[in-house]
Amino acid sequence: MSTETRDVEEIEVALLLEAIVRRYGFDFREYAPASLKRRLWRRAHAEGLETISALQDRVLHDSACMERLLLDLSINVTTMFRDPSFYKAFRAKVAPLLKTYPFSRIWIAGCSTGEEVYSLAIVLEEEGLLERTRLYATDINEAVLERARLGVFSLEKMQEYTQNYLQSAPSPSTTSRATTVRSSTGVSSSTPSSRSTTSSRTTGSTSSTRSSVAT
Repeated sequence: MSTETRDVEEIEVALLLEAIVRRYGFDFREYAPASLKRRLWRRAHAEGLETISALQDRVLHDSACMERLLLDLSINVTTMFRDPSFYKAFRAKVAPLLKTYPFSRIWIAGCSTGEEVYSLAIVLEEEGLLERTRLYATDINEAVLERARLGVFSLEKMQEYTQNYLQSAPSPSTTSRATTVRSSTGVSSSTPSSRSTTSSRTTGSTSSTRSSVAT
């Protein structure tokens, strides 16, 4: 790529990112440039476009294209009980503090498909805190939010999730409560305005979860 072409590309990318901020409110201007350009070109080619400027035009006039671009730009890496040391520390240091309050609200920003939200709900249930806690789960990507609302996870991943859970538990007495983290989840939901409030019951931990999954 020539220096002139590279300069034009940088201008196009900068204008696209500015347009996204002004049109949709999403700010990707601090993303790693190399990774960002790869993802933008991937979306441009998938849309049958030959320039980033053409992608800008499509994104500005087609909100569905913006949703597809969000899927490309979002990094949806998540598992149940991801980073077991976090949940172990949460049980040891945060849960005792929360027990001193009559009610708590916890916000999981960038919740992706919801695995970490349900994981936290399980821990709160086991610590006797779930009934006086409201979980708020948000993400910029509507597609992954819809999956989070469903609360359905693949059985193929349950072995990994169970291992994570066992590593996150503080003692054998806790792990004996649930030797496996099951994926059958019943969900009923209602949608007031732009927010969908989801009440779910997750078996395996026998936890009753009240959470708001909001756009």
